[in-house]
Amino acid sequence: MLVRMTTKKPTPPVEPLPGDCCGEGCPRCIFDIYEEALIRYEVERAAWQAERKQPD
Repeated sequence: MLVRMTTKKPTPPVEPLPGDCCGEGCPRCIFDIYEEALIRYEVERAAWQAERKQPD
């Protein structure tokens, strides 16, 4: 049976360069935002992969 998937494969967030941080101690540093996005990506990727598993 052919199953059509509609969810696109998630793409990882772009890692900021060291110089992208201003060094001012921002409450939400660009690296904190990146880490949050990376966690979301990993969760979405795991769900995407699970969606594609065919039952044995």
